Amino acid sequence: ADTLEKLVMYYPKKEYWNNLLYSVRKLKLTDRQTLQVYRLMIATQTMQQASDYAEMAELAISGGNPGEAQKVLEAGNAANVFTEQRDKDRTARMLASLKDSTAKDLASLPKIEAEAKTAKTGDVDVAVGNAYLSYGQNDKAIAALNQGITKGGLKNLADAQMTLGIAQVRVGDKASALKSFKAVKTEDPATTRIAKLWSLFVQ
Repeated sequence: ADTLEKLVMYYPKKEYWNNLLYSVRKLKLTDRQTLQVYRLMIATQTMQQASDYAEMAELAISGGNPGEAQKVLEAGNAANVFTEQRDKDRTARMLASLKDSTAKDLASLPKIEAEAKTAKTGDVDVAVGNAYLSYGQNDKAIAALNQGITKGGLKNLADAQMTLGIAQVRVGDKASALKSFKAVKTEDPATTRIAKLWSLFVQ
């Protein structure tokens, strides 16, 4: 693992990233951790298998991010990864359903954002930030995530900091992203490792 990390640091080839991320996915990860790894696979352009696209979409849906699920499936279609007819049919059904749910989800965000202002903890702000991230509205995601982290009382501070770093990566703010990933402090070795890999990607 250390050798692979050095390789992606100095020679960031897809092959090295693919091997490194595969080793991480062999760990016992939560659904949320798996989604963060998939996001890194998208960033490193190492998503290749139809099963990966399908699982990422399912994790995004279960995590309350239908917009991200729709983008992932559309990317899978564009990359022609769904070659089996049953996979094509399933993806088509999911996309048809997601187009309706994403419209409703987007329409509800301003109301939830207003509710977050009076919430005692920052969890609602973080949820709003995650939603904005899934729709590619990264500036709004950063603002909401920062607000939630500042407010405190979060159920999963480490994940919120990692998600903030991902949003900052997507707007090109590498310096802030590195700070966010390095701020991830947890006793969970898997989360620590995923945050480290995101830091390597930024560097």
